[in-house]
Amino acid sequence: MLKEPGSRLTRGEKLLKISLGDKRLAVVSPLSGMVTCLNHAIGEDPSILHDDPYGKGWICSIRPSDWMAEVTGFAVAEGATDWLRKELERIRDFRRVLPAEQEMKLPPFICRTE
Repeated sequence: MLKEPGSRLTRGEKLLKISLGDKRLAVVSPLSGMVTCLNHAIGEDPSILHDDPYGKGWICSIRPSDWMAEVTGFAVAEGATDWLRKELERIRDFRRVLPAEQEMKLPPFICRTE
């Protein structure tokens, strides 16, 4: 499902689908632009997404097509905090319904990072 480097994305488009058993969680693109590279490490070890989401757990790099037009819609301050709380709860709910021994599975990555 993840697009190859050089592919175009639209803000809100599904970027990645994570599977746990029969449950699915979609991750959408925060902005429009071109995919420049993919993080193959999360395909090999999906737990990185949970263990280090702001470090090694990045999904892909996107070169924005119109940063200034889209940044005005980004949440800031309390709005960003509220959004993050809701997203974290959505992810916790996703993981909570499965037995502890079940692993996260991501689609295979077919592109090389830059």
